[in-house]
Amino acid sequence: MRLIMLLMLTAMVLVGCGNPHKLRYGPEKQPAFANLYADYYELERAIAFAIDTDGQRLEEVYVRKADGTVVQPMNIQFPAFGQTASIGPGVGVGAGSVGVGVGIGIPVGPKRALGLTTATFDKQLVGAPPWQVYVRVQERDAVTIRVGK
Repeated sequence: MRLIMLLMLTAMVLVGCGNPHKLRYGPEKQPAFANLYADYYELERAIAFAIDTDGQRLEEVYVRKADGTVVQPMNIQFPAFGQTASIGPGVGVGAGSVGVGVGIGIPVGPKRALGLTTATFDKQLVGAPPWQVYVRVQERDAVTIRVGK
C-alpha cells in the first residue's frame, strides 16, 4: 500500500514539472533548479523568441551568430509578476454535500513571472535559423538554447 501511494505521489510531482507552455526548444543541459525553454515566431521584419524562464526574471538575452557576432534584442516584453500562494481567513456554511464559503487571501511568498518573456530581434541582423539564443535568468546559470533546428 505504501509503495502504491509513493508511486502515485511521484507521478503527480513529475506531471507538474517540465515545459507547461509546450515550447519546442530547450538547452542541452538545464541549469540547476530551473526548466528553461524557448520557441520563435516570425514577424514581418523581426524574429520574436518566447522564453519560459520558469518564473524567474530574465536578466540577459542575445543571439550569437555563427561568426561569433552578438545581436542584442530590439525589445523585451516581460510578463506580469505576482505571488502564487496566499493565506487568510474564510467562513463557510454547508448542509450535506452542498455548501458555500468566502475568504480573503493575502499574497505571500516570492514574486514569480506569470507567463512568457518575449525578446524581439531584427530579422536581417539575426539571419536564418538555427539561432544560438543565450539566456540568463535571475539566480541561475546561463544557458544557450539552439532554436529553429
